[in-house]
Amino acid sequence: FNKVNAEFKPRSDELQRLRASYEQIGKDIEATKNVADQKALAAKADQAETLKNDIERKSQDAQRAYQKRLREETQPIYQEIGTALQAFARTRGITVVFDVSKMGEVMFVVNDGVDVTAAFIADYNQRNPATASTATPTNR
Repeated sequence: FNKVNAEFKPRSDELQRLRASYEQIGKDIEATKNVADQKALAAKADQAETLKNDIERKSQDAQRAYQKRLREETQPIYQEIGTALQAFARTRGITVVFDVSKMGEVMFVVNDGVDVTAAFIADYNQRNPATASTATPTNR
């Protein structure tokens, strides 16, 4: 996530600059609407509208590109963890594993004694020592 966020920081910074410019144009229009030439105000309004459309388009493009890069970077990791979790569950006779963090508003009554998160993380880190230093156990 940090890698992808760093890749997209320049785009994020650019969008922040564009939004600041858009807001400034709006403030300029508001501050001078009673004294400025109507043609000048109309030109500023056109400039603001163009900038607004540019911001929307660039935001949508950046969001799509960000989601794509995030999938590219995380899919192999999730696949590896999923395979390891299946093997972990199979060797312990576990039939079903729920990732309750992804279940939103679903109500579960969970006995902490059957939470295998810490055991799985320990097992995974033992089998994959290179990743153990960067993995931090979380609660579910």
